Amino acid sequence: MANDIAAKLSAKVETVESTWGNQILDLQGDKVDLAFAVNPTPERALVIDFSTPILVHSFTVITRKGFAKPQTWQEINKPEVKIAVDIGSTHEMIARRYCPKATILGFKNRDEAILAVATGRADCNVSLAVLAVSTLKKNPNLGELVIPRPLLTLPTNMGIRAESDRRYKDFLSAWADYNRAMGQTREWMLKGFEAIGLAADDIPPEVQF
Repeated sequence: MANDIAAKLSAKVETVESTWGNQILDLQGDKVDLAFAVNPTPERALVIDFSTPILVHSFTVITRKGFAKPQTWQEINKPEVKIAVDIGSTHEMIARRYCPKATILGFKNRDEAILAVATGRADCNVSLAVLAVSTLKKNPNLGELVIPRPLLTLPTNMGIRAESDRRYKDFLSAWADYNRAMGQTREWMLKGFEAIGLAADDIPPEVQF
């Protein structure tokens, strides 16, 4: 996606490593010009700008082996349930919003949160479906994928610095709308999944993108 955007702008892509928790700061600090997969929130909209959605994400739960598969978010909204999340992410926001009674364990990044489930320090991990599916494909012994009810979805957008000149934002929004409507975004996503051995049939029908 970044290469396609860059080609249309006669620019070159340079990737910068970051975390979910730092991506907003990276935009504000001019460290990056574009951040993918940023969920828009009112708080974030005060400090950065957004394109229209690239796609819509579903939220899921990865449960450790031996933990009863919850059918609803309410079933894990209990003090005895330990939920691992990466600090500053939308995963944390969803966990705190829908499971405020649970014991929420915050970790610096998602890998550490997943490790907590793998080692039994946590009972489950709240994660975007596309991340959860790929995680379990790499490590099927980690646990089980659960899509609790109600089905929670959020748009995922591109984040950019807030600027008075709207041309960059308008361009990115037009790009996002066009490629989503043409089915190109889904093709890019499926191609990305192929790189880690995932086929379209591996993705639960409830998962949207």
